[in-house]
Amino acid sequence: MKRTTGIFNVLGYGVAVALLFIAAGLPACGKLGSPAEPSSEAVTAGDDPVLQNVKKYNANLNGGKTIRWPDATVSVHDAAGVNIQSVVSEWNDALAGKFAFVVSGPGAAIEVVVDASVPCGNAHTNIDSSHITKATIKLNPGCRRASVVKHEIGHAIGFFGHTSDGGAMDADSGNGVITAMTRETLRKLYELAPGTRIN
Repeated sequence: MKRTTGIFNVLGYGVAVALLFIAAGLPACGKLGSPAEPSSEAVTAGDDPVLQNVKKYNANLNGGKTIRWPDATVSVHDAAGVNIQSVVSEWNDALAGKFAFVVSGPGAAIEVVVDASVPCGNAHTNIDSSHITKATIKLNPGCRRASVVKHEIGHAIGFFGHTSDGGAMDADSGNGVITAMTRETLRKLYELAPGTRIN
C-alpha cells in the first residue's frame, strides 16, 4: 500500500483484491447517523488490542489519526457486473450497525469498475484530512469473484493493511472469512470520530 497525494492506493495480492461496499436491505436514502465531525480528542491504545489494531491498520497511515467515512452509510455502485449482494450482507452483518452499505447508481461514493490493467484488483481510497471521500475498486475481468470483492471492501472502509490470520483481509484473501479481529477493528474505528489521535 502506498499513499500518494492524499490517495491511498491499496493493492491486493494476485488472486485477491477488489471489494465493494453495497448495503443489503437498507433504503437508498437511509442513514445510521449524522456525519461525524473531526475530533480533537486523543485516546491511548495502551494494552487494548482492538485500539492497537485500529492504530496499526488505520491511524498509523495518517500521522496517528483515524481516517474513515464521515457518514455511517455509504452508497455503492457496481459497474463491474459482480453479484455481490451476499458479500455486502456479510460485511453489514460483521459491522453490526456501526457502518452500512447502500446500493446506488452511478456517482455513488464507492464505484466498482472493470479495469484490465490491474493484476487482479485494487482499491483507491481518496482522503481529505481525516475523512474518506471517495473509493474506486478496480477488478481485472478475470478476478470478478466474491472473495476478491470482500477483501477490497475492507480496504475501502478503512482497513488499510493485510492480516496473516487466514481470513478475508490476508493478502491472498485467505479463507474468505471476516475474522473477529478484522470485525472488531472496524467496529471500533467507526465508534471513534474521524481524526481521533491514537497514542
